[in-house]
Amino acid sequence: MVDVRISVLNDDAARETNGLAEWLRHERDLPTVVDLVPRPTVPGELGAVVDIVVAAAGSGGLAVALINSLRSWLKAKAARVTIEVKTVKGSATLDARNIDTAETRALLDQILDFLR
Repeated sequence: MVDVRISVLNDDAARETNGLAEWLRHERDLPTVVDLVPRPTVPGELGAVVDIVVAAAGSGGLAVALINSLRSWLKAKAARVTIEVKTVKGSATLDARNIDTAETRALLDQILDFLR
């Protein structure tokens, strides 16, 4: 099993993070634990920022379901959101503006490899 940490990187991170967490919690193909956890503060950052941690995303089917869910959520957001997906094996940044590009498909495949 691999924990996945997801950070929303835009100005409205708190609202978007909560929205993504709710999206993931309602995915019937993701019977995992989705938690909000404090992100380490950065100098100059105002207020507490949280990340999403998805636990138990390590099996093949769960990993694919997580990737598909993230892709669908980003497509629904159009050009407003960028997320960073991190595991112990690496990280990748996904931008909703480029979600249908070959580069983003390669990044999604890379994240999938991180989860296995």
